[in-house]
Amino acid sequence: LPVERLVFSKGKLYQQGIKLLDNNGAQYIDYTKLTMPLYLRKSLEEISKTYKIKIPPDGAPEGWTSEWHPHFNNWLSKISKILNNGFLLVVDYAFEAYRYYTAVRSEGTLLAYRNNMVSKNLLYEPGLWDLTSHICMETLLFYAKEHGLNHLGNALQGQALLALGLSGKLHSLQHYPSHQLPLALSKRETLLRLVNPSGLGGFYWIAFKKSNSFDFNKLEVNNLFLEEPSELI
Repeated sequence: LPVERLVFSKGKLYQQGIKLLDNNGAQYIDYTKLTMPLYLRKSLEEISKTYKIKIPPDGAPEGWTSEWHPHFNNWLSKISKILNNGFLLVVDYAFEAYRYYTAVRSEGTLLAYRNNMVSKNLLYEPGLWDLTSHICMETLLFYAKEHGLNHLGNALQGQALLALGLSGKLHSLQHYPSHQLPLALSKRETLLRLVNPSGLGGFYWIAFKKSNSFDFNKLEVNNLFLEEPSELI
């Protein structure tokens, strides 16, 4: 999903953009500060007020930058129109606002990836690197509610998979015969990679429900991944 980038400079908040520059015939792009458009200011104001988020945060240094996610509004609007009755599961890296918008996290979460390499130089070889950022939990919840999606809960992927029986899958690997030990170890490494908190285990599973009929609204579905793992092992 696209994001907007904010930059704090000389006591004011700006939208961050890019501009094309020319240095003796050699063209390149660089960052520039833009006046905040109305839709971005409105999104900042209503979400910050609802969840008491301070942007920029106290103590933000000159040049503090971060991401904002107003495009959730359009995305969730489309999903809400498509989904009459049912469930939506969002799986992504996410931070709560109190972790996202801090003076210490002064460069946001936006990163460039290419060939399993990561870089903070977002303008290097533009178009040849994938750009990715974390989402803000509160922004997602705000726009989901705006479009009639009821938040059921969320869990880190490690917790979710353990609740769904991953520990049993790991336990079963000890029954592999000795000649299949390399296979068992390979499977174990793959499964543990899914719950590693510094990697894929850092994903959040965030569940929503859309109800437009009385019968479906009364339907109770057990979201097992939201249960405590100890209850299911």
